[in-house]
Amino acid sequence: MKLRHNLNRIAYFVAVFEEHTITAAAERLGVSKAVVSKQLLSLEEELGVSLLARNTRRVTPTAAGVEFYERGQAALIQANDAFEAVRDQDGTPRGRLRVTAPVDYGLMYVTPLISRYRAAFPKVAIELSLSDEQQDLIEARYDVAFRVGWLKDSSNRARKLREFKEVAFCPPQLLKDARIDSPKDLESLPFIANSVLSSPTRWTFRSGRKSRDVTFRAALTVNNTAAIRAVVLQSATFSILPDFLLADDFDAGRLVQLLPKWSLRTGAIYTVCPPGRTRGRAIQSFLDMAHAR
Repeated sequence: MKLRHNLNRIAYFVAVFEEHTITAAAERLGVSKAVVSKQLLSLEEELGVSLLARNTRRVTPTAAGVEFYERGQAALIQANDAFEAVRDQDGTPRGRLRVTAPVDYGLMYVTPLISRYRAAFPKVAIELSLSDEQQDLIEARYDVAFRVGWLKDSSNRARKLREFKEVAFCPPQLLKDARIDSPKDLESLPFIANSVLSSPTRWTFRSGRKSRDVTFRAALTVNNTAAIRAVVLQSATFSILPDFLLADDFDAGRLVQLLPKWSLRTGAIYTVCPPGRTRGRAIQSFLDMAHAR
């Protein structure tokens, strides 16, 4: 098959589309701004349409640019997968992986996993991004994401790692000053709320067939679970977090679970990959190691 177009120009356009400026795209590609600008102009002349509207600060895609990006990015992914599939025929994972995870889960579980993986497969370079903000995997170019909680409907490919339970917890001294027999008893206590949640102060407790909806008074609102845990450890307050983040504290007696006969939501931890791409040996071996543990 004879190619009629310069496919390299698609890579330049995709980089500018994703980075929003020619300067950032040039840094990502390791070339000069003049080269990027020239390739974009040549591509637009070849297509006969304007793909990007430019100003002094950033570029904005036109309607044609958005459509071309979706098709062009898919073509680049498929081409890259083809290279990796052939290059990996000797059975040795190699290349680069981009991984993202929530901050706390990433520090506790993903970072040790990556250390073990790198020891086993040193030819794979890994770029890890820890953030509680969930980014679009395709737009951000991630190969694997770890998600904690409840997945939204999407075309991403997800696989469950484990389940967890949300639990109410406090330092032991709080129970010396307050008697907590039911969820309603918690309403008078200072609560540390997690602003990442859609309803950080409204919770539903269940025990058998009984259900209790309660609204807590937020003494402090925080957007990071590690900070929430730290505040509760040092003050007469309580909060709600996934149980896997608190297991060591419960075992050591630093924290205690409130209302153990009442349950909150059950969630799960997943590995998530973008849709529509074949998995090279690096991605597959990384997923295999994650799920094996």
